[in-house]
Amino acid sequence: KQSSKVIVTPGHQIITYGRLYNWYAAIDPRGIVPAGWHIPTKAEWQTLLDFAGGINVAGGKLKEVGTTAWHFPNIGSTNEYGFDALPGGLVEFDGVTSGYLGSWTQFWTSTLQSANNAYNLYIYGYTAAARFDAYDFTTNKVGLSIRPIKDNGIDEGDVVIDGDTYNTVKIGNQVWLRQNL
Repeated sequence: KQSSKVIVTPGHQIITYGRLYNWYAAIDPRGIVPAGWHIPTKAEWQTLLDFAGGINVAGGKLKEVGTTAWHFPNIGSTNEYGFDALPGGLVEFDGVTSGYLGSWTQFWTSTLQSANNAYNLYIYGYTAAARFDAYDFTTNKVGLSIRPIKDNGIDEGDVVIDGDTYNTVKIGNQVWLRQNL
């Protein structure tokens, strides 16, 4: 049995960018994600990217505008749909937070690429594009952001999780949390 854990994330980063999770914690059915929500599949992320104009421009349309959270130049950022993607960076294979905070974000998917690799979605500050990659999750040290999607696509407004209120946004037929967990 693999262990689920939140990668240690400094408190100031959590407030702005959310926590970083290993893949086991992200998909654990015991509940990082509230009832009625789930970690999106690669196909669900692809649906969002397609709705936002495709992989060459969707990253920009999903990113928060400006350079307060994103490092300069934050190319193509319009936040057209209110998704508010923030550059939470990642925790590398060695378990140490990398220098990518402010430069890009990576979101876990629940889709396996192979027996030991799970897909994730990158959104960068230096381009409006987005792309998929995969990580070997068996090291249990890689930490990425998670952005839940609602099971039924019905937007019922804000969600309270562990005492914190999270806003939602409907994009196409999908309902997403506007913040990382």
